[in-house]
Amino acid sequence: MEVPAGIGGDEKLVSGGSLEDEEEDIKKTGKVSVDPKKDFTNALKVEMAFEGLLDNALFSDCTLVVRQAGGCCREIALLSTKSYNGALAMLSYIYLDNAKLSSRNVAETIELAAKYHLDYLSRDCSKFLENGITVSNACALFQQGAEKLRNPSIGLEFIKAHTDQVFKSRSFLKLSQDRLKVLLECEFLSIEEEAVFIALARWAAAEADRRGLLMTQENLRKVVDPLLHLVRFPVMSSGQIARLVAPSGLLRNSELVEIFTYVAFKEKGNHAKLPKIKYPVHPRKGTASKWDLVCNRSEVRLKGDNTIAEYSPTGPEACLLGSQDLPRTIVRHAWRITLLKIIRRPVFAAARRTRRGTTNVGIINEKARSRLSSLTSFDGQGIVWNSAGQFRVKGIVQPRRVQIKWDTGGPIDICLDYSRRTVSLYCHRCENEYTWNLEVGETYTPFFSIVPPNHIKVLPISPDLYKLPSR
Repeated sequence: MEVPAGIGGDEKLVSGGSLEDEEEDIKKTGKVSVDPKKDFTNALKVEMAFEGLLDNALFSDCTLVVRQAGGCCREIALLSTKSYNGALAMLSYIYLDNAKLSSRNVAETIELAAKYHLDYLSRDCSKFLENGITVSNACALFQQGAEKLRNPSIGLEFIKAHTDQVFKSRSFLKLSQDRLKVLLECEFLSIEEEAVFIALARWAAAEADRRGLLMTQENLRKVVDPLLHLVRFPVMSSGQIARLVAPSGLLRNSELVEIFTYVAFKEKGNHAKLPKIKYPVHPRKGTASKWDLVCNRSEVRLKGDNTIAEYSPTGPEACLLGSQDLPRTIVRHAWRITLLKIIRRPVFAAARRTRRGTTNVGIINEKARSRLSSLTSFDGQGIVWNSAGQFRVKGIVQPRRVQIKWDTGGPIDICLDYSRRTVSLYCHRCENEYTWNLEVGETYTPFFSIVPPNHIKVLPISPDLYKLPSR
């Protein structure tokens, strides 16, 4: 079947009488008539044509000859398939440079783009899919990216930012060993190593089932053996290893002894005698630091694993800190603050200067942290933004005002970056960001101060989630 290359947007691919007559003719003969003077974009006729053509045994191997200027031509062999929507999208791409991708045809189009080596169509499919990545389909797209899209990194950034949720999804269990290895090698996964091991054990059971193996510890070990060296057992606690790793049977006794010995020396602080070990010993850089809140006033009630501070009675300002310093060995730290209850709807603006009802957020250095009991938001060792519109550095109010709306449920993110020596605040409601440079060599702790009846919630997050909306 020859299709002139000059067919445009005002021409039909199928010509003849009524749709019913043409459909009957196609089903009987498998032949499709072409009239270059009619509208090519009649989707119903084109789909019907391909359905008759590709479903007919007589035309199970059909060649489209696309004529070019100067007499040259290009042949495209359409083997028997039911990819009607995909074939239509492919031809639309070839002739009109617009594949008109949708959730209905993108899977079929991916197959055809790979089959006929249409690299730019594969790229367009990748972009379309990246805009629709979710926790449930991220691993499936990551798998297809290497196999069919010639884009092995599709979905990787999303997985790095939402690792904990993605590793619990059903599509994670369907990853191939090679693609799972790529993920486990990644330095910036935002997940604790305990959860990595749990996910790997779940994947091993699913993979053993796919291979038709019995669910024995020996077979599961055989399945995960090429991947175990990528799990960072040394960053886990001895309790986690005893509770989760040892009972699983995935590690041999000699390997457990090696890991327990390393972790015991680490937990005792005897870093000089740490033995050599074959597993990675540093936390993943995408992992959120573990800390909660401590407070200098007994009237403040901490709940939710010390992540929520409730200050209900009347009283003076209360100061809260992260329960530990943010180590410089992890170069980036981030946390998210949400107001659960406020005295009114405070707005970061020049006209609102009263301290009543304000909330202060920022960082404080080691010297200030050591005297939590007497700490105030005016301390000279901190970098603090507040809901009255002020920005203070070392207790000195800076000339610029911060125009940020902060109301109930509107999260604010803070990111501390030791490598760039900056601390940044980002308001999700206004999409405004403010950054300040840090001094060299200082170690900091998250800082908050509230007056009643403000309630705040604070959660450490992966730095990759900084500025990203909650999903």
